[in-house]
Amino acid sequence: MSMASFVHPVLAMLAALLGGLSAASDPEADPYFPVFHVRPPENWINDPNGPFRDPRTGLIHLWMQYNPGGANWGNMSWYHVVSWDGVTWEHVGVTEALRFNPSKYPYADAGFYSGSVTLVNGSHPIIAYTCAGTKAQLQCLAWPKNTSDPMLIEWQEDPDNPVIASVPPGGLSITIFRDPTTALWDERRQLYLMHLATSLKGAGGEAAGAPVAAVVGYSADSSFRRWSFDSILLQENYVPRGMFECPDFFNLQPTEADDIMSPAGIWVLKLSMMVVTLDFYWLGLFDWESREFVRMGSAVPLDYGNYYASKSFFDPVMNRRIIFGWVREYGLSNGKWAGLQALPRVMEYDSQYRTLRVYPLPSLDGLRQETLYHSAVPQVLSATSPLNLVKPGGSQQQEIIATITFPQDLFDIEPEAFLGLRIREVSATQYASVGLTSNPLGGQILNTTDIPGIDYMNFPMSPHAPDAANAQNCSDFCLNDLRCVAWTYVLPGQTRASESGRTADATPSCALKTFATAAQRKTSACCVSGFVKSPLLILDTSSSGTQGAKFTTGGRARVMPDPDVAGRARVSLHVFNDGSVTESFKDQGLERLTARLYIPEMDSAGVSVVAKGTEQATLETAEVYALGTIWDKQSSQQYPYFL
Repeated sequence: MSMASFVHPVLAMLAALLGGLSAASDPEADPYFPVFHVRPPENWINDPNGPFRDPRTGLIHLWMQYNPGGANWGNMSWYHVVSWDGVTWEHVGVTEALRFNPSKYPYADAGFYSGSVTLVNGSHPIIAYTCAGTKAQLQCLAWPKNTSDPMLIEWQEDPDNPVIASVPPGGLSITIFRDPTTALWDERRQLYLMHLATSLKGAGGEAAGAPVAAVVGYSADSSFRRWSFDSILLQENYVPRGMFECPDFFNLQPTEADDIMSPAGIWVLKLSMMVVTLDFYWLGLFDWESREFVRMGSAVPLDYGNYYASKSFFDPVMNRRIIFGWVREYGLSNGKWAGLQALPRVMEYDSQYRTLRVYPLPSLDGLRQETLYHSAVPQVLSATSPLNLVKPGGSQQQEIIATITFPQDLFDIEPEAFLGLRIREVSATQYASVGLTSNPLGGQILNTTDIPGIDYMNFPMSPHAPDAANAQNCSDFCLNDLRCVAWTYVLPGQTRASESGRTADATPSCALKTFATAAQRKTSACCVSGFVKSPLLILDTSSSGTQGAKFTTGGRARVMPDPDVAGRARVSLHVFNDGSVTESFKDQGLERLTARLYIPEMDSAGVSVVAKGTEQATLETAEVYALGTIWDKQSSQQYPYFL
């Protein structure tokens, strides 16, 4: 049956109701406010919660953590939006059963924290969430109050809440236990299996008694109400603060049938690390007997920048897994609103590179309103003069797509090479830059050198091994972890205070970083440091005129061969600018980078292409579009009823 062949009668009513709820933002009143990113008209938001598509109506539902009382974190409640297509959205508002109300819900007197929706028995949505108390983080359920309501506006608390009221065996604290996942159905045992983040006591050796970050499983029968501890999905030592957040665990089918992991697809475990506000994932296999996750390879950043607490769902209509993530403010707040949801992204397993491609939902092209630049004629780029595509002025809501070819060894032989875009350009001296750059200190081991800053991982080394061997092992740890761009080995008996709150002692240690620059180096007898030899995908805001902190962020990037010309490489950049947020995708989502830019000038919309360090780069194709709002009213005739 063609889904576009008819319209379900409920949609006319829904479209009329949704049209009355729409709220368009005004970029002229607040140049930082997003136009095509999801967020409420005001107040604080953070984690995306509970995305799913209702099989009865075809509506996509998405909630997010929300403070109904202001633009700071607190009073955690769930704010609700809906969409037909994942592109255009409508506000529903705060779900009353998940509104902060300590007198009504004393077990949630710290708020309604993150959670997920499971379609129980394939069609009945139930929310599982953390009902956070000031003394305990418990797990609760909410059910639709009226299942005939296509909008699912009203929900009710389960009468047995909290349904999970104690930590798993070995758990350190009931205050470190949260963020239930969408439940899996275990066909063999006829049970639902849901996972949560927690912290366990180390079992032995150097880790005995120390916090061990873990993801644990709880199971329930088909009623989805009676939960008990089931299994430990994963444990990880030496995680700062000893805990992950916002787990997401799901299966993806590979793109090629002959892949090593294709018989049951590949499993993805996504986790969030609070101390560095970083989302990352492991690929692996899931053992249904032990309910353990077997990792294959190192952890990979989901995004190199400002992207956290992400949550995905499988959309049976698009036949895709879609993920949302929180983009936080970065050192600037106007007191009226804070935070936004990143663009919806598709997650696919790439069997050639054995990694995930995470790229913007293709149907976002429906937001294009005006073509600002388009060329499919190759243009040789100058090493000294950027090629301007769009002059300053005009729309700050932009989509930019550019493909550049260049010598494949460029980043090996040129220490200061850069290929990419100037975005949010005001003048020849004011702009942000996004693209590929060399790492001039890559591969070097630097004695008497510290690299201060936040470490995403810090762990002890052998007190019996020579320092040279320990330093080499620390370097190897970094090299084998795609998150890592720099490392520091702290010698025994030396002290080094780091922003992660850890201090070295008599035991030598290794610290790994997701981003660091040569300028961060400090001469210090405490340490030996180094940088990974790899090109980097970066966003440099130092010349952008952004308000607040100016910085460079990024991570390691692959150089992709040009399939058409031997000895040449190719990079594709896909960039979205919207008020104060920019999202960049390299090579169809092999690497991603999200950031905030608080540029007050209304004419900061210029776009140029840059090729530094070579006269042999070519701009193959380029497109720039002005994009419109996601909050326009919708016609019921546009949206088929999805079965």
